[in-house]
Amino acid sequence: MTPAKVAAAHQAGLQVVPWTVNNPADWDRMIEAKVDAIISDDPAELIAYLKSRHLR
Repeated sequence: MTPAKVAAAHQAGLQVVPWTVNNPADWDRMIEAKVDAIISDDPAELIAYLKSRHLR
């Protein structure tokens, strides 16, 4: 998932919600790409991570 692909999807009126994103490095990439949501096998860990970065 790249920022350009996310932007193109958004311009087409689509939301981008990648799933099975399970580690902080990938979460950072998704945040930087401006996805609309992230689906993870460990939502509690993802929420804690987002809170630690003041994103939730």
